[in-house]
Amino acid sequence: MRNAAWFLFLAFYICSCAQSSNKQNDPVPGNKETAGKENTGTTADTAVQSRDTAVTYKMYRPCSFSVSLPASFSIKAMEPESSPDYCDYAVKTADGFELLQMHSLIKSRFMFEGVSEFYAAALKDTALNITYTFQKGNWFVISGKVKSNNNSLYWKRVVGEHFVSDLQIEYPDAREKVVKPYIAAIAGSFTSE
Repeated sequence: MRNAAWFLFLAFYICSCAQSSNKQNDPVPGNKETAGKENTGTTADTAVQSRDTAVTYKMYRPCSFSVSLPASFSIKAMEPESSPDYCDYAVKTADGFELLQMHSLIKSRFMFEGVSEFYAAALKDTALNITYTFQKGNWFVISGKVKSNNNSLYWKRVVGEHFVSDLQIEYPDAREKVVKPYIAAIAGSFTSE
């Protein structure tokens, strides 16, 4: 999964840098959820109950994004090196299955500025057989089946004020019943600075 998800992020980064430098003049609104909030590292700072299940979620702000994850999940930096420009984190379920990855890169590294440009390029250059797409505000979602391994992939990209952050949830069909109840809560909480 790590290779497919990272490939999607890297391929899109390369594609967006290769595009013309025709940027939008309108600024992209920042995430109101993270405005003025302090980066608290990977330490959980809040817990909420999901309305659908009795799962407790904890909020994490490891770098330039925030996300709520089930308390039984573990989050870890993918690389020992850190940089203020980018960060990469992997999340595992209680049984050790790597379910999702989160990546964030400083916005100035992209040729695009507006979410509509990112969205159009992502739809054009995808490694997915797309089953669902949606764009609203400063984010979009693309989901479908990964062409190389037929895993389901849910990808949310948030274009924040300073960073572009990706959430990629990838799983095989055998894990769908276990994973699907978490997707809406996790994706709905994902924001970028």
